[in-house]
Amino acid sequence: MLRVPDSENKGYLFTPIVRFDTIDGTTVEFQSGLRTNPPLYRTGQEVPVVYDPGVPESAAILGVLSLWMMSIILAFIGSIFLFIATVMIVLIKRVARALDQPSHLADVVGSPGRRQVAVLNRTRS
Repeated sequence: MLRVPDSENKGYLFTPIVRFDTIDGTTVEFQSGLRTNPPLYRTGQEVPVVYDPGVPESAAILGVLSLWMMSIILAFIGSIFLFIATVMIVLIKRVARALDQPSHLADVVGSPGRRQVAVLNRTRS
């Protein structure tokens, strides 16, 4: 485990340094990009690793957080924007529907869609 200062220099984060042997026997060592406090792993703990045999230096610890953390964060942020957009669309449709309803005057005179004719009587005094 490597202890590194956090971005605000108020504490420390821990990142694992992993060493493994590839299928052809090459020993590869890499530092995980996932930094946490408290540490997710203990020194000497065995962890599953995934890597491209052509580029074993690009290995990663096989785990939900180490592989999917950025995707989870982006999906969460995207779902917030999707929720806001959905609420706005629903509200806009409701307002548009409310504005399209005929007024009380149209009920008296007649709706233009029905082509009714209203006769107004004048009284003279």
